Formats: sequence, structure tokens, C-alpha cells
Amino acid sequence: MLERFKRWLADFLFGSQVLYMDRLGREWQDRDIILEEACRQILIDFVELEENGYEGGIEERYADYLPVGSNTMLEYASMHRQIDREKQIFELYKWFKYEQPRLQLRIIEMHGQVPSATISKMEEDYREVLTENLKTLMEVRGSLWT
Repeated sequence: MLERFKRWLADFLFGSQVLYMDRLGREWQDRDIILEEACRQILIDFVELEENGYEGGIEERYADYLPVGSNTMLEYASMHRQIDREKQIFELYKWFKYEQPRLQLRIIEMHGQVPSATISKMEEDYREVLTENLKTLMEVRGSLWT
């Protein structure tokens, strides 16, 4: 409830172009963390606020267009590309919203329980997956419109 109020207040005071990053506190953050969090929050806001979490499914949004025989092959292919991008966006959303916090917490919880080399390997693997997901997000960013 408090997070919703903070988001509403930021929108009211500064307009909708302000990005409210709920996971960053007021303490100093390195720029790479801010960049990652901004990308994460933009994606989550897009899916939850602009697309209503893709309620009803992605294919259903295009159901009126796909079976129509009068569409040209180019239009048909374009719609399928858009559907594929939206599926990618939703998979990224699920990773950033649910899997990423779980992985971060798991790494934190493992400190002191396993050798530091294992923690380093877990952190390295996490950074590789994060980087790949950020690259994918940049590839599909042109589809983040409503």
C-alpha cells in the first residue's frame, strides 16, 4: 500500500516520466546497479501498469487479426514477430520479477555456508544470466509500447 502511494505521489509531483525504483533505497548505489534496476523497473512497469500483466494471454490479443485471410503475408509475419517479442518480454518480466530476487537472496543466504569459491562462481553465473537478459531486453525494447 505504501509503495503504491509513493508511486502515485511521484507521478503527481513529477509526472509520469519519473522512474520509481522500489528496490533501491536512499543510500549510494553504483551506476551499474542503478542501470540494472532502471531496466528492471521499466520492464515491470510496462507489463504490470501498461499491459495489465498480459491478462487474457498474448495470443488472444491478436486473435481477431491472425486468422483473417485478407491480411498480407507481411502483416501476418509482422504480427507473429510481435507475438514472439511479447512472449520474450513476458519471460523477461517473470525472470526480473520473481527469479532474479530469488537468486540474489540465495547467494546472500549461502555466504558462510559454502566455500567462498562457490559463492564467487554463483555470483559469476548470476551476472552472466543477468547480462544476457539485459541484452535480450535491449533487443526487444522497440516492442515496449502500448
